[in-house]
Amino acid sequence: TDRAEEILTNLNLIHLKEVHPMALSGGEKQRVAIASAIASDKEFLIFDEPTSGLDLKNMMKVSENLVYLQKLGITSFIITHDFELIMEVCSHVLHMEDGKIIDNYKINEEKLGNFFLKN
Repeated sequence: TDRAEEILTNLNLIHLKEVHPMALSGGEKQRVAIASAIASDKEFLIFDEPTSGLDLKNMMKVSENLVYLQKLGITSFIITHDFELIMEVCSHVLHMEDGKIIDNYKINEEKLGNFFLKN
């Protein structure tokens, strides 16, 4: 459909339009999953370790796709232990432990770095 092609084009995935999912790399599968999430027209999206197991090139592409979601006005919750991804993509940090929120703040490299160093 036109909407699907528009999403694939905007995420630089249009060249994969006719490729079987089993033939995609891990990074391509992750990016196609993001495209699928956009197509769902949900107000909120949750991603669990979206760059886990990806090489640097695909990590950067996934990061770009997550930034694109912000431009669309889609709120994303990203569960990750990836400091660089948080700094690149996120505007806020929500720390949780044992199902409880222990901290919530706008992105702050020093505060986030201290959290990673002590944990």
